[in-house]
Amino acid sequence: MVLLNWGFTCLTTGNGVAKRGLDMKKLAFFAGSINSPVREKLVETWKNDSEISVHFGRLTTPYSDQLLGSKFCLHVKGFGVNTARVADALYYGCVPIIIANHYDLPFVDILNWKSFSLVVATLDIPLLKKILHGISLAEYKNLERNVMKMRKHFQWNLSPVDYDAFYMVMYELWLRRSVVRIPLHGVGLIYTLADKGAILDSSRSENRSILTVCFVDSRGMMVRISS
Repeated sequence: MVLLNWGFTCLTTGNGVAKRGLDMKKLAFFAGSINSPVREKLVETWKNDSEISVHFGRLTTPYSDQLLGSKFCLHVKGFGVNTARVADALYYGCVPIIIANHYDLPFVDILNWKSFSLVVATLDIPLLKKILHGISLAEYKNLERNVMKMRKHFQWNLSPVDYDAFYMVMYELWLRRSVVRIPLHGVGLIYTLADKGAILDSSRSENRSILTVCFVDSRGMMVRISS
């Protein structure tokens, strides 16, 4: 996997795509350190439950088996910004459950997260099982199908492939060009972006700074996005 500065982890190619089995024994799964009050509340509430499996410390079974054997995978905000759990869930075909009051999801300007995930407020942690059981089989199957469709957007390839994580990041930057302004100082500053032949080229006019993102697409064409 490759960790991007966007605040999430993307999948890398090379290991194929995980396949889910028919025997999903757990309703939901979470494993991680207790480094926030929200995670502490989750573990305290569901640590002895037979359907919702929450762990801290070392797992006794492979992490991948837990993801493959669960209908829902819990993403619980800790102290850090970065997490691999959303990408892990998507890779293993597990529907992500985002437990947070405010969280800037990756590609939120592009993807309809409601179509393949569920957001649960932290105050509703005690109601988590009721909420998940309230999702009908038809609704769950639709979420799961959409998870499978979304995986390609979180895939990071050695050479960019249409609609993969590289293109998603570039498109998200382009969409936010009129919203996010990066203060640039100096003239002709160039930054390398993720070793993909993409550069950020900043230059200054009399009244404003200009940010340009350049990269080579899958057809070998130079693409330039300016704001």
